[in-house]
Amino acid sequence: MTLDRALDVYAMVCSIQTFDVATQERGWSVDQVEQWWVETLTDLLLA
Repeated sequence: MTLDRALDVYAMVCSIQTFDVATQERGWSVDQVEQWWVETLTDLLLA
């Protein structure tokens, strides 16, 4: 994976829009979002 691709993945996964949907529309806590970010970015960037 290139650095540019990794930055794109990070930007899409960790966007404020994603955070807002998770917390405001889906009822996730901040801790749940942060844990999901860690798991998802690990899977996408280090797999």
